[in-house]
Amino acid sequence: MLLVRADEGEAVRGGSRRSAVDVLRGLATLLEAGVPLPRALDEAESGSTGPNRAALAQIRAGIERGDSFAGALAAIPGWATGFEIALIQAGERSGDLAGAIGRVADQAERERELKSTLATAAIYPAVLAVVGGLSVLVMLLFVVPRFADLFGGAGATLPASTALLLSLSAFPGDHAFALVLGLVGVTIGVAAIGGSVGGRELASRVVLAAPGLSRIRRTQLGARYARLAGTLLAGGAPIGAALRHVAESFGDPTARREAERVAEAVREGSTLTSALAGSSVFAGTIARMAALGEETGRLATLLERAADSQESALRRDLDRLTKLFEPAMTVFFGLVIGLIAVALLQAVYGVNAGAFG
Repeated sequence: MLLVRADEGEAVRGGSRRSAVDVLRGLATLLEAGVPLPRALDEAESGSTGPNRAALAQIRAGIERGDSFAGALAAIPGWATGFEIALIQAGERSGDLAGAIGRVADQAERERELKSTLATAAIYPAVLAVVGGLSVLVMLLFVVPRFADLFGGAGATLPASTALLLSLSAFPGDHAFALVLGLVGVTIGVAAIGGSVGGRELASRVVLAAPGLSRIRRTQLGARYARLAGTLLAGGAPIGAALRHVAESFGDPTARREAERVAEAVREGSTLTSALAGSSVFAGTIARMAALGEETGRLATLLERAADSQESALRRDLDRLTKLFEPAMTVFFGLVIGLIAVALLQAVYGVNAGAFG
């Protein structure tokens, strides 16, 4: 069985995420049908292969030794997040293990769908940027040099724009080694910074401050916070433990720090509403729905409703951004290619004028 790490749903070793969700869903179905847990694990194990089968056998062995399901699952290093363990523990305490496992599977499917939505939204702009960039490079590296030979043979004085264009075209060939070395250095540097604590902190702050991206990222983080908190509370987890496990589930350092602050404030006696109201990441819809939930005694339900609302808003924002990106990229690369064409035409006109002058 494959579960996930605390780093926002990142898959860990063994099998595929989809197969793990299928195993969990099947196990929950067997338990809901009244099949005892050991027998349900046997059935799930017999229908699994590879790492999933081995993990189910280890969980079954742990239960036979007297461990709880959550305890047996936690004994497999790196296979479950604190959120998932807490949700299953709450289900065991309330006598609803099947429902808890089903909620874990539901959350896994939601996160997979959301990640797929984000990936799909990023692919199209990336393809446009690559195709447009390659088009400009082809013109600079192959088309413009042919004009350079023509202009050089004509002996005419070139306009400043054309001279600059020819210099840009010749630069990659004249400094190929330096460019390759610089590209390798930048790649290594970015990888090193991205893998460091300071680098992740910087990236988090940049994204949360960037126009356009800030709203999307805050909506994504808010939806995750509300979904995890609502799911844990609906499963029977105490609010203090639930908020602590939610904080541990964030890989984004800014979001994790804010979630830890909210959890600490609630532990010290503050209401969730007042703790969220001072948040730079989770305020807004989440805080308003939390306030209604605390007033009506339906905090878990309204947090899950807030998550639904935030996820819908995230999809709308991604769709809107993708639709705006296409014409923006078209205009940008059209302007670049147009400027190249104008610079070349200016020189051609100058050469012709000189020939007939």
